[in-house]
Amino acid sequence: VLVGYPKTRDQALALQRHGIFAKHVVYMEAPDMVLIERFMGKRIDPQTGGIYHLTFEPPESPEVTRRIKPIENQSEKFLRKQLLHYHRNIEGIRAAVCKGTTKIINADQPKTDVFAQVYHFLCQQPRSVAPQCPRVILQGPRGSGKGTQAACSLPNMVL
Repeated sequence: VLVGYPKTRDQALALQRHGIFAKHVVYMEAPDMVLIERFMGKRIDPQTGGIYHLTFEPPESPEVTRRIKPIENQSEKFLRKQLLHYHRNIEGIRAAVCKGTTKIINADQPKTDVFAQVYHFLCQQPRSVAPQCPRVILQGPRGSGKGTQAACSLPNMVL
């Protein structure tokens, strides 16, 4: 499973030159303002490594609330720079990764709804009788939930 990779068209083409073709490619998209809100609210518990969000998944105990810290490089300027890079490169990536079955999913909805769509798509088999090594690419900008979906979807699957 490749999460957030490739980041450029050249990286996508390099994967193909090495014989790596995705069976499924999921593009998770959301408006930039939603991604910024998600990113800026994200917190981590340095003691347990637990990940929280101030709005969407706040800690349940006051003790954890006192411990949580912003993630590294958590600034709107940093994220905007990454989003600019993503928007400049995504069309080239899409053109280069057209070999697999692709799906664009709106990531601006509850993660259980996104999970249901990702899981349903990953359970579909491409039309081919050729033997394949299952490969999945989850693509989207920072904050789109691709890491969350990788953690939720893939352990439940037999690809």
